[in-house]
Parts: sequence; C-alpha cells; structure tokens
Amino acid sequence: MEDYGAVVKDLLRLPLALRPGDRLIPKVVEDALSCAEGVDRSPRSTLTGFASEGSDAPPGEDWTPGPAAAESRTPRRVEARFHFAGVYDGHGGAEVARQVAKNLHLHLKKAFGIVAATSLTQSVDEHAPWASQPKAVDGISRGADATRRGADVTRRDGDATRRGRDSETSRHSRHLPRGRDLTDALSRHRGLNLPQVRDAVELAFCLMDGQLRGTEAARLAGSTAVVALVSGSVVCVANVGDSRAVLSRGGAACRLTRDHKPYLEDEEERIVSCGGEVLKCGGSRVMGVLAMSRAFGDHCLSNFGVISEPEVALIETSPDDDFLILATDGLWDTISDAEAVELTHRCFDRALAGAEQVKLTHGGPRQLGAEIAAKVLIKAATDRGSRDNITVTVVDLKGNCEL
Repeated sequence: MEDYGAVVKDLLRLPLALRPGDRLIPKVVEDALSCAEGVDRSPRSTLTGFASEGSDAPPGEDWTPGPAAAESRTPRRVEARFHFAGVYDGHGGAEVARQVAKNLHLHLKKAFGIVAATSLTQSVDEHAPWASQPKAVDGISRGADATRRGADVTRRDGDATRRGRDSETSRHSRHLPRGRDLTDALSRHRGLNLPQVRDAVELAFCLMDGQLRGTEAARLAGSTAVVALVSGSVVCVANVGDSRAVLSRGGAACRLTRDHKPYLEDEEERIVSCGGEVLKCGGSRVMGVLAMSRAFGDHCLSNFGVISEPEVALIETSPDDDFLILATDGLWDTISDAEAVELTHRCFDRALAGAEQVKLTHGGPRQLGAEIAAKVLIKAATDRGSRDNITVTVVDLKGNCEL
C-alpha cells in the first residue's frame, strides 16, 4: 500500500475576517469542472453559487468578496476552529506519502503562524479592508498571476527559487511569536482574509516539499495530496495531483478540486515552457513517466514543470453542507462524484435510522455513518474493477464538523 491518510482535530484556532458569501475558487478550477463530463466519467459537478477568482474583482485582484460588499465594507471577525483531514497517494514507493502524511499538517500550523504574525505589522485601510490584494509576506506570497501559472517554481532555476523561499521562511520563523506570545498576538488580530489563508496553505506545501528535497526517495518517487481545513465558518481544500475533494451541498455533488493531469491545456503549457514534454505512454505522462502534472517529490522532473504548488479553494460554509469526501484516484476511476455522494447519504441515513435500536458507543450515529461510508465507497469501487490503492476520508459537516 502506498496510500496514507491523516486526521487531526483542533489543528488550528485562528481569527478570520469574513463577510457573508466570501469565497475564493481559482477560475481555472471552475473552468475545468464546468466541462468535467468531457474529461472523465463523472457527471458535471456544479459549482453554482461559488464565484470564481477574478470574476467580479477589479483588475489585479484574483478573488471575489461576498455579495454583501455593497452593504458592508467591514468584515466580521470570526474565531475559527479548524479540523484537518488529508489523503495521500504515493507512487514509485510509499516513503514520500508517508512523510507528507506525517508532516504536512505541522507545516500548516507553522505557515499560518508566519502569515498571521507577519500580517499583524501590515497597515490596512480601516474603511476599505478588502480594497486591494494583501501584501506579500516579505517575498513568501506570490502575485496572483504567478500563483496561477506556477511560474516561479517551474523555470529551469526552480531549485534555486525554492531554496530562496525556504531561506526566507527560515528567517521569518526565527522571529515568529510562539506559545502565549502568539496567542496574545492573534487575540488582537483583525482576522485573516481568504487570500491570506490561501497564502498560508501554499506556503505549507512549499515547506513540505522543501523538507523532502535532497532525499533519495523524493528524487524518483512522489505523492499526491488532497487536504481539507474545516471550520464552522469556512471550508478550505487544497490539492496536488489527482486525489479529489467532493462536497455534498443540499444533496448535490460539488467538486472542489481539479485533477492535475498533463493533458490539461494550462498544465501542458507550463510543462512545455520548462522544456518538458507530455508523451503518450499508457496515457498522457510528463516525459513519458508521470501521469500527473503536480505532486510532492518527483524532483527528477522538477525542471520539466512538475510542481508541488497546490490549487486552493475556500468557501463559506452553508447549512446545506452535508459532508466532504476526500479520496485517491482509485475511487474516482470507477465511481462518479454523484454516485459517491449518493452512497454516502445512504450510509448516513441508515446509521441515523438505526441509532434508536442500536447502542452506539463509538462517537454517535453520524461518526458511524462517515466510517461506514468510507468503507462502502472503497468496496463499491473495488467491486467495479478498480485496481488501484484506495483511501477515503468522509468529513461530516453536520455533526459540528466531526471527523
């Protein structure tokens, strides 16, 4: 088995600055999902109500404030309690996936501390806090265009770029408030907005890949990742590779990630611009080797456009949210988004229906429903002929964001 998973309750407690309807979804992700039916065997996964980055933003901005912008220029401060879940699919060996499962959530805590502590020193217009893109964290955050293209980590001097970013991160870490000092600092914080949350997630992925760099395992092998930070106010998902996150909202399947395949137009463009090629070799593969265009590790292909930069989507939670499914591609090879959501709903319904007859001693009926659903999804995919390793985590969004 080369798959791993990780679940951490109460990973982070951070102040957020939110307005109703705030969301941040990369436009390239929404564009890809709008035609998902033609790309794979999943039916179109609607993102109705989720505005994409830049859809209504002024020039230079790459995110969309909530629809209440005209009525309220001041966001509300929310104390968010984030739980974490992640699923990792190793290839070429299990070591990279194992290291990512062990360490990525720790890098998230560190990255959020850096972004939060640094933003305490930034001045923001009191009357228009959403008027412009947040300043870069001293070179850690990239500009919006570079972020989408991954330009700064895909050139032939990518290794030097990463080392420079790691050096910057180390410099900031030395001055990062810790323990009670950080808690006191955050208590005075006006709250992180969604682009700052995205910056922290991207930084964490950079730190994780930096930890892997130089190891023999990560030179020739790698791992996908799809992770979720879930609170009562915001759901944040991020991925590299073809592991996927699907949200059930009002019973409908809403895919929140896109599978990073080399044949995608923008992914192939980046690969070719770095001197790489997408070859047909049992499917589209970078240099005829790797069947995905983003991953942790695989550093022998770094100079050919394979990056570890995630695509990050953040949405405000809704009373209609039911659960979130995180799974490796072994599930999605044979089960569509809609089928996965339907099967999971059945498992929750049965667990709730049997709650009165069966004495539940393992976290209550909703937690039991989530656990059963993960097993049922794996069995359904296997019964349909999936030959890949399969790891599934179901995050309950009704039961107080239980994992």
